[in-house]
Amino acid sequence: MKKICFLLIACGLFPLLTRAQSRNVDWIHGLGGDETSWKPVDDIYGGTSTQAGQRQIPVRRRDRFVTANGIPSFASEVQNNTGGANTIAIGHSLGGTAIRQADIWNPNQWAGTITVGAPLAGAQIATSTQNGVAQQFINQGTVELLRGPGAGSIALQILAGPVGILLDYVAHYGTLYSNNIASLVVQAISGKLSLTNSTAGDLNPTGGYMQEVANQNTNTPKIQIWGREDNPILWRLAGSFADEPDQWGVNLSSRAAGVYTTAADIEYVTSWVPPFIFAHGYYNWRGHQWMAGANWIRTTSNPAWQTVIGAAYYESAIVPYWEYDFATCGGVAQLCGDPNDPNCDDSRCFRWVDRQVNVYRVEQSDGVVTASSQRNDGRAWRGHIVEAPGVNHMEMLQYDQISLTFNPIFNGDNTGNQSIFRIGQ
Repeated sequence: MKKICFLLIACGLFPLLTRAQSRNVDWIHGLGGDETSWKPVDDIYGGTSTQAGQRQIPVRRRDRFVTANGIPSFASEVQNNTGGANTIAIGHSLGGTAIRQADIWNPNQWAGTITVGAPLAGAQIATSTQNGVAQQFINQGTVELLRGPGAGSIALQILAGPVGILLDYVAHYGTLYSNNIASLVVQAISGKLSLTNSTAGDLNPTGGYMQEVANQNTNTPKIQIWGREDNPILWRLAGSFADEPDQWGVNLSSRAAGVYTTAADIEYVTSWVPPFIFAHGYYNWRGHQWMAGANWIRTTSNPAWQTVIGAAYYESAIVPYWEYDFATCGGVAQLCGDPNDPNCDDSRCFRWVDRQVNVYRVEQSDGVVTASSQRNDGRAWRGHIVEAPGVNHMEMLQYDQISLTFNPIFNGDNTGNQSIFRIGQ
């Protein structure tokens, strides 16, 4: 964790420092992180030389905290090892929730705070990991991707060369998914990121801890940075978890879907070609098995992942319907062939009626935490909101991805004509 310098110019607030003074920054890592988590970012802002136009940060501090024992335990360690009158706290993910807790305990801990992709209203992914929803996602994806390889492919029998090699790769893609994509996206979060029972319980959006802490506030100046990843969210997140550009995950899924589609098309064509036409139904069935994998990759996987993280859900809502009123018209429709007929009066047979229905909602997210949780919508501990467009949860720790969001903050520029934090002299 490091310390940097900066000045807050907020409407109605007394400036925290003069331009000539330095300000420190405590960089707080997230779940399962360590002293290297923020290194790609704070090395740029705090190194001996900085990117053109960026302010150099003279003081640096980085530490490792235990994140597996719940948010209050994490926050207590942060509180005992950070802070200061001229210090700003910057926390990623769970680190942001630890900053909030420490700030509530002691509003004088820091002069200001910045949370980055923090699950301030909880993280459904933690609950999904505990209640089996995340595992169901893995299992369903594995089933869909193994249906084609399990059914076999005529191409492996009658074709050689590049096509045969290609389909041999496809035959093992179900295993590749299970060992690569699933572990990177789900198991990395629940295992590598140490989603233990106590921490996961604290992150439960409807749990006692999150409900209590959400209703507390301080006067400490705050910024909440939220990431809004583009679709397909799952595959972009997978690329980032693999320490690759997010497009790597998109390209991987696109190639895999293409190969599955090729295998399906070969089966469909084969079903009409002598001497295989006698088993038309069998080869057509095999084509469907391969196409199921392609469809899961292209369409089903992304909304399924959004359900895991709580960004896609059904909720009860009252919706007005313009419907036929049987009570008024006695079950006899007053419909006319000619709407201009003066004797036609359909309107008396219809009325607006409120009906309670289940409405499907999709919320923006950084691939792990929903937008509303990162912004702490409707909750007390809330400050200036800054969007990081096209940035997912892991990309927030990469300078080339987060710099467009951090640079205006560090340089004291305005965002949306609102004064925000300024770091530097």
